[in-house]
Amino acid sequence: MSELSLAEKIERAWGRRSALHADPSLTAYRIFSGHAEGLPGLNIERFADTAVLYCHRPLSGDDLDIAASTLEGCFAPGRIILKEKVQGGPSSPEACGRVLRGEAPEEPLEVLEQGLRFLIDPLLTPNVGLFLDARPARAWLMDNSRDRRVLNLFAYTGSLGVAAAAGGARSVTHLDTQTRSLQRAQENHALNGSPVDERALVRGNVYRHLPRARRSGQQFDGIILDPPPQVPERGGRRKPVGQDLGTLSKLCSPLLAPEAWMLCLFHGRTGTRQERENEVLSCASRPLSVIWRGQSGEDFYEVNAQDKLQMTAFQLDAEAPGEVKEELTQPGRI
Repeated sequence: MSELSLAEKIERAWGRRSALHADPSLTAYRIFSGHAEGLPGLNIERFADTAVLYCHRPLSGDDLDIAASTLEGCFAPGRIILKEKVQGGPSSPEACGRVLRGEAPEEPLEVLEQGLRFLIDPLLTPNVGLFLDARPARAWLMDNSRDRRVLNLFAYTGSLGVAAAAGGARSVTHLDTQTRSLQRAQENHALNGSPVDERALVRGNVYRHLPRARRSGQQFDGIILDPPPQVPERGGRRKPVGQDLGTLSKLCSPLLAPEAWMLCLFHGRTGTRQERENEVLSCASRPLSVIWRGQSGEDFYEVNAQDKLQMTAFQLDAEAPGEVKEELTQPGRI
């Protein structure tokens, strides 16, 4: 059998996602995952009428034209934007992206997800402001946050906290190091009818904030732990390794109120889910049990399900652990 052309690969990926195209409540999802769909180094995501191409390897001008023309045949996007991995790194001006087709947006775009609304900037570097693979985590939070005081760590633009608020959380506190991200979190809350004031938006270092919160006697009914694949240096003697889940679990567990949960998102392709869960469980200062497991949605197609974003919710033990609820997509399916 001959190798599929780039256009055929994109068209086949588009066809796999027919259920998502037909869902009026979802206007942001991944169209093409190159690692498993035939062109490693290229991912394509849809944000309402905008398509964003993420190129982690050089793509010829002809291939870019083919990709853009194929997308126009799929859903007629108003604009197509290219983001490339460049020498200066993700924070360099060149990494902001450039418009391949259409006009650059004059203001943030609004997208829909499961009844929630989020603002995104398709030319923002390095991410547009919404991580699409975390959609199942937002769905879980909407179902499990009623009357809870929730702490959202490494909050970024606050989408996980917004989902908790939409699920009836009593309060949501966001912690992040970037003022711009916290401002967008505040805008996302307002967009969803759950406004928060400045006291709920904490700019600070997680490693310094959590010990202070413990000393002041703070407790939370839910903690969202979503560190980046490589946690930045924290200013101490020890450089964090990867997500530094063990240290963070040790710092978070004393802040859990009775029957509280802690939702962890496991990034990167190193280590299994079981290894990461064991790291959280073994380093926690109080006994935890797994109550839910999930992974990135069907639009994040992978031959090996382990390569998907993995997420696990733990609960502070009472008398006995409850049943673990599995929500796992079968490997290789979409």
